[in-house]
Amino acid sequence: MLKNLPSPPFKLASKSAEELVLLLSSPIPKIYFEGHFPDLAILPGVTLLHWTYTLAEEHNFKCDESTIKNLKFMHIVEQHSALSLTLKKSGTTLKFIWQGGDQRYCSGILRLKEM
Repeated sequence: MLKNLPSPPFKLASKSAEELVLLLSSPIPKIYFEGHFPDLAILPGVTLLHWTYTLAEEHNFKCDESTIKNLKFMHIVEQHSALSLTLKKSGTTLKFIWQGGDQRYCSGILRLKEM
């Protein structure tokens, strides 16, 4: 299902060879919340992971989709949550952090593909 949905528009906040920060405008389009859940719409964690891989690849960080280390979901993401994604390259890994202000939503470490 996610592959059929386009990623919402992200704005580039900063970029270097080792780090990238992207911003997602609030509100997040309703289509990403459909069916999850009727009384309290929250963004599925798999959607954040899909956006992470997609955005990393769009910015030339090619990741191995079979490996995620230290994956943590700390808080739910609601439609009006302001989100930023930080990607930090370190050797053969790419650390990702989804946050909004001081609130962390999700983080983990991806393995970069060998080039």
